[in-house]
Amino acid sequence: MLVVGLTVALVLGVVAVSLFQEPVYTAEAVVYVSLQEDPGTTFDPQSFFSNVVGAVTGGGLMREVMKKAGWKAGVEGFRQRLDVKPVISQGGESSLEVRFSGSSAGQAARSANSYAYLFVERVGKLGQNRLAGGTLNADARVERRAVPPVRKSSPRILLRTAVALFSGLLLGMGGALFLESRARGWRGVRDAEMTLKVPVLGAIPEYDAAGEEV
Repeated sequence: MLVVGLTVALVLGVVAVSLFQEPVYTAEAVVYVSLQEDPGTTFDPQSFFSNVVGAVTGGGLMREVMKKAGWKAGVEGFRQRLDVKPVISQGGESSLEVRFSGSSAGQAARSANSYAYLFVERVGKLGQNRLAGGTLNADARVERRAVPPVRKSSPRILLRTAVALFSGLLLGMGGALFLESRARGWRGVRDAEMTLKVPVLGAIPEYDAAGEEV
């Protein structure tokens, strides 16, 4: 009963939370980053891209993005919904995948595009203060603009339900074993034999006041 009850409670709780949680829409924009001059034989795409991203993302970029996107719920909340992923292809091409998850499709697309276009704008200003002592000159453009997603992101109910089912079984069995280890009474002949380490020749049943066996 403990195992089944705990498992059912966890599964029902996870399903209820998944069904009634606020809808989430995810939009994605892609920024292409390149070098404006001949890179030479010693050019390192990874180092170049890291220098560009490091130079652009500082200096209050996040607050500018929030202002342009019309976000007023705080910096931490914005960061939690924003996912910026640098990508370098096998050919050495660099790009930035900008994803934002919002409670509305318009908000998601607007926030992703605000970050992408402000990133491009800041990269354009890097030519005035060349990176790495004037050796690099970066260029960037929005390769793919974010559009309001038609469908909200899947809440992954099946995955969460499976995790709740496994957790419920694990916790329930652990609790049952713990209670079993603390039990001091005998529930039958087998328990008595295991405790006393001797065979039981007979057992006298116990009856209540109504004459029924307990």
